[in-house]
Parts: sequence; structure tokens; C-alpha cells
Amino acid sequence: KGKEGVDVAFIDHPSVIGDNYAEIIGGLSRLADAGMGLRIVRREPARSPSGGKSLPRPTVSVPEHGDDPSKFGAAGIKGMVVNPIYAGVADYPKMIPDEEWVGAVTKVIEEDGAEQFLVNLLYVLRRTFGCVEWDGHLPPDVN
Repeated sequence: KGKEGVDVAFIDHPSVIGDNYAEIIGGLSRLADAGMGLRIVRREPARSPSGGKSLPRPTVSVPEHGDDPSKFGAAGIKGMVVNPIYAGVADYPKMIPDEEWVGAVTKVIEEDGAEQFLVNLLYVLRRTFGCVEWDGHLPPDVN
């Protein structure tokens, strides 16, 4: 065992013991002189916030100008609720007070969860501002 009672040093990458060839060889020599082994351990890559699983598909649709409101369905209504343009974004006029938009969206987040809300918000913004792709495909709208 080495001086600290440890017989193996665990590191993520050889650069931990030196920045160049001479420093790495020097570090390895010091480990050998101390009677210690070396183990390079590959760490798991950082997990995505979604836990490594793919994101859910959007569950909203984006009603287009001139669409019949009676045909929006739940997906179309929810698409309108989560769309911040109605609270006044970019060139869109404010049609609902901020407090009402935030209150409505808070309820959607409570019902759907934060991840689904964010997927839906991203989808709505992409549709509203001209980027219609979602993972390379346009999901079918319900309207």
C-alpha cells in the first residue's frame, strides 16, 4: 500500500497526472515509487434533463389565421393558451394581461408537467415564428 494506505489511484483521464509526456511519466514514476497502481476510470456522460429518454411529442396544435374556432379542439385551445404571443411578444399586440397568461400557463404546467409544457411551448414558438420542424418532422395538427 502507498503512504496514505491506498494501493490504487483512480483518475478520469491521464491529463490529471500531467499536462505533457514528461509530466505524465513523472507522475507514473511517483506512483510506482509509492507502490501504487493507477486506474483510469471512464465517467458516465452527463445525462440530459430528460434522463436520457427522448422528449415527448407536442400535444398541442397551432390554429392558423382564419381557422374556425369551433374546430380547434382541446389541442388547439391549449396551443393558444401556452402561446406567449397573446401576452404581447415581438410584433404581436398584447391581447391578455401578463398575470392572466402566467396564471393559465401555471395551470397547464401543473396538469401536463414541466417537460411536456416546454416541448409544447417550443413547438408553438417554432410554428408561430416560422420554424415548423419538430425532430425533422411536422407533427400532425388536430385542426
